[in-house]
Amino acid sequence: VLEKKSAFFGHIKRCTQDLTLINFYSEGDYYEAHTDGFPLTAITFFGSDTEGGNLVFPEYNISIPPRRNRVFVFPGCALHASEPVRHGTKISMAQFMSYQR
Repeated sequence: VLEKKSAFFGHIKRCTQDLTLINFYSEGDYYEAHTDGFPLTAITFFGSDTEGGNLVFPEYNISIPPRRNRVFVFPGCALHASEPVRHGTKISMAQFMSYQR
């Protein structure tokens, strides 16, 4: 279904490998704007006691709150960051997906 909306999502079915990181952000923690060296990045948010810590895409003025079980998939070349956590602990899983040609 997604591939019909954008050819970009054709990458998903070709992915054969990934690197997975579990991230814990405490109050005041953040991640500066960066890009990933993979075709696809998926961020999954866990927990619900967090204020702040939004996933942001500064070039597009997009801010995504870290809600429980929310998954966001995007091109790894998109500039993104994590805003500071104001309260609680943000737990997320980052998956960097790629494939061999």
